[in-house]
Amino acid sequence: MLEKNFEADADLLEVLVSGLCSKGRVDSAYTLVTEMKQKYPPFPEPFEDFISKFGTVDDAKEFLTALSVTQYPSFSAYLHLLKAFFKEGRQSEARDLLYKCPHHIRNHADVSILFASPKEGNVIATA
Repeated sequence: MLEKNFEADADLLEVLVSGLCSKGRVDSAYTLVTEMKQKYPPFPEPFEDFISKFGTVDDAKEFLTALSVTQYPSFSAYLHLLKAFFKEGRQSEARDLLYKCPHHIRNHADVSILFASPKEGNVIATA
């Protein structure tokens, strides 16, 4: 596709990225997206799913950095990834990522609610 200068539509790109991530080929998925030089907004869901199931906190930080177009990724990117860790039962990784988040993320009301619930992660269904 790249050699013939074809542009993938968003649906095709989603299928390719999801397939690569499901096979543990996150680096290949990232390379595909960056080489496509596509004009679509970032599609973080396959990466969030993979990182929340198999990734490390460092993987999460690297992913969030890659999403950033300014100094920090958006608040929603952090919140989605924290909730994904909770969904996978990886509260320890969620806490470790929280400690590495910028101050304005750690003190955000939604993050405080997420971590203050009686059983961490109980509020995953919201958002």
